[in-house]
Amino acid sequence: MRINFVVWTTKLTGGNRVIFELANRLWERGHEVVITTFGPKPTWFNLKPRLILLRNPFKYPSLLNFLYGFFSLSKNLINCDATIATWWPTAFPVAFFGKGRKIYFVQHYEPWFFSDENPIIRLLMLPLRKLVDLTYDLFDEKNIVVISKWLKLKFMKEKKKKVVHIPPGINKRIFFPRKKVKKKEKIVLHIGRKVKWKGTSDLIKAMEIVSKEIKNIKLIIVSNEIENISHEIYCEILRADDNKLAILYSNADVFVHPSWYEGYTLPPLEAMACGCPVVTTNTQGIATEYAKHKYNCLLVPPKNPKKLAEAILLLLKDKNLRKKIIRNGFKTAEKLEWNKIVDKFERFLMKSL
Repeated sequence: MRINFVVWTTKLTGGNRVIFELANRLWERGHEVVITTFGPKPTWFNLKPRLILLRNPFKYPSLLNFLYGFFSLSKNLINCDATIATWWPTAFPVAFFGKGRKIYFVQHYEPWFFSDENPIIRLLMLPLRKLVDLTYDLFDEKNIVVISKWLKLKFMKEKKKKVVHIPPGINKRIFFPRKKVKKKEKIVLHIGRKVKWKGTSDLIKAMEIVSKEIKNIKLIIVSNEIENISHEIYCEILRADDNKLAILYSNADVFVHPSWYEGYTLPPLEAMACGCPVVTTNTQGIATEYAKHKYNCLLVPPKNPKKLAEAILLLLKDKNLRKKIIRNGFKTAEKLEWNKIVDKFERFLMKSL
């Protein structure tokens, strides 16, 4: 098959990681896979399919950026068996000008990104939120793929559409237990971003509580966005490729993922695959998919630093609970290995041929 993934940007995000893993593995199975994007060529991922790099002179999100992108993509979508939209700005050109089977690969309920606690800002964002919501009406239900169970239910409730559910997988070529290194302190690991809903600020507040009880403890934040924090805790901020990240997972005492919500999230699964016990939030995209409290992780309410601190302390102190969570984390990660997932996606693509 000739498959074209239409990707707005190639920057390091969890969503792009899922798309690129899927594209690579379809390419390895002999499909002709192409990625049409405004780029740049990613340096953080070893992408094997051919890139079609388009130019967009408007680098930052704006009306001009999206309008230019729409017309540029509309003119440059190649002939293929399947054209796959991967984010709401790509949905319009794919729906109207895509070649072959037109598919929408949905990794979050994107209208939620255009809301705010401030009622005035929320009102101003309403037209854009409606525009994003409209993208879900452009595709037939059999051509919409969602990555999580809660998204499948959301489409049924909001759009009366029985969409296809195919979750992401774990790259076991990279994420497996690595050699332990000697360390002087306990390590809490986190992958951080500047967006509020990732919960990094909640974790920092929780670590202020934890560090009062355990003096010799360090927070490591892996991030391409965060440069420093203003709180007085022992913290190191660094960048890491996948190999280094697997080493960090393997040597951390706890991995913490405090998001307020997710479409679906891979870092807790990656940590499980590397033998690191996980603390995460009892929210959609996590608890609705694979996380089970006191089985393969500890679940806490989102936006609750106190509960987050209590869970971190519990995992650091209770050796038997740690062993149980690590053991069951391995079992969970095993079920979501990428080859099994690509089998499902390949069958989905072949149905129309």
